[in-house]
Amino acid sequence: VESTKAKLVSLLEQLDKVDSSDTREVYAILNQIVDIVEQPDLSDEDHSALLDYVHVVLRISKDATVSVLNNCCLKILVVMTKRKGNCRRLGAANVPQFLNQMIKGKDQAFRCKALQCIAGLCQSDEGAASIIQAGAAPELIASVKGISGTNAHQG
Repeated sequence: VESTKAKLVSLLEQLDKVDSSDTREVYAILNQIVDIVEQPDLSDEDHSALLDYVHVVLRISKDATVSVLNNCCLKILVVMTKRKGNCRRLGAANVPQFLNQMIKGKDQAFRCKALQCIAGLCQSDEGAASIIQAGAAPELIASVKGISGTNAHQG
């Protein structure tokens, strides 16, 4: 049986090589990745594979001409940002800058998912700092920390 990580790496490699203008193919690959990452028992290795390819996910999302692709990319990022240990590498991969652009966009669904990602990153001070450095407003960080429930009980 192929491990989850092997499956992920194989899909992420396909995603890296696919012609990003081939929307149907990109979607087919992204959809399979989303199916895997949304399973509850992702291992550290699985996350590590995702982190190795996060730049590909961002590139695909930037090139995307249809919102369904952005949506898949954001779903993958939501999973990645939930895991505290991913924070530094996501920061290094310019994920905060990407999320900041998404929040400024007009699409409500994207903004909502981007906020979930930011809430995930804000689980750690380092993550929160990376989002502020990317140009997000400190008020946003404060409100997001409320959403993620981290500070909900403090007064």
